[in-house]
Amino acid sequence: MTTPIQTIRDDFSLLDEWEDRYRYVIELGEGLPPFPENERTAANKVPGCVSQVWLTTEQG
Repeated sequence: MTTPIQTIRDDFSLLDEWEDRYRYVIELGEGLPPFPENERTAANKVPGCVSQVWLTTEQG
């Protein structure tokens, strides 16, 4: 199950320190299923991240 975007926004707004925000984003990512290998493309890669990060979106 994914967290609704409004819940993420609300939770994020309560965090004042960048370290807390960073940890929150990491925790959200750990709850996701593994990212499919076939989606790990240059078009989906987040530039400038220290870690290897890929994202896709879908409208619900």
